[in-house]
Amino acid sequence: MRGAKLLGIGAAIAILLLAAGNFGKVGLGQEQIPPVRTLGFGAVESVVFSRDGRYLAMGTTGGSSVQLIDTSSWQVIRTFEGHTLGVTSVAFSPDGKLLASGSLDNTIKLWEVATGREVRTLKGHTWGVTSVAFSPDGRLLASGSADGTIKLWDVATGQEVRTLKGHALSVYSVAFSPDGRLLASGSDDNTIKLWDISDLLGR
Repeated sequence: MRGAKLLGIGAAIAILLLAAGNFGKVGLGQEQIPPVRTLGFGAVESVVFSRDGRYLAMGTTGGSSVQLIDTSSWQVIRTFEGHTLGVTSVAFSPDGKLLASGSLDNTIKLWEVATGREVRTLKGHTWGVTSVAFSPDGRLLASGSADGTIKLWDVATGQEVRTLKGHALSVYSVAFSPDGRLLASGSDDNTIKLWDISDLLGR
């Protein structure tokens, strides 16, 4: 499980002073903004909109499936089944045709959005997959794992093209830069690492 992080002394003092100064007042972040809609699906771990806004995908740790929601009706229109443990991360490809899901079963699955068909399963992590992200051109998929590694996959073939090692603890988030040349990874080891993957762009 993700460990709680202790605030530094300076940050703690600043928070206490801010709280004291706003005692009895409505401060920043205290305004009530009601949700426009509430959808009940159990323990939701990850949600993502498709780029065109037509769909909302979600993964849950209470189940092993991915739900696809039509945003015009807010109804589940498709269920992607195949994982054996909870789904921790979901991501649409840039063109919206594929959906990637990372799971505690150590795998990533690629799904065809239009049909719900499983395109392929990506295996290589030794612990649960906690984050997935497509490159801006859709050619690569990055996955972060509780095993402390980041893997890069060729979306077209499903082949692993690189494993990035350097974090001391679980990797919980991965993200590509807009030009696809850098990959950022965030970890429980209190660091963010930036990886230069520009050499992969010429493949």
